[in-house]
Amino acid sequence: MVKANQLANALLDDVFKSDLKEEFISFKLLAQEFDAFNTALILKKCEVVLVTS
Repeated sequence: MVKANQLANALLDDVFKSDLKEEFISFKLLAQEFDAFNTALILKKCEVVLVTS
């Protein structure tokens, strides 16, 4: 699934790089912030489980 996501992202980069470049860059940055937040949240939950187990 990771490879499919990478290919889809590369395709979207190619499609949007001229018409909606600024909007797409903003969207990608926001998506990366959400990914980082979600990853931190998951890691924190795992940490709590390990500490309380």
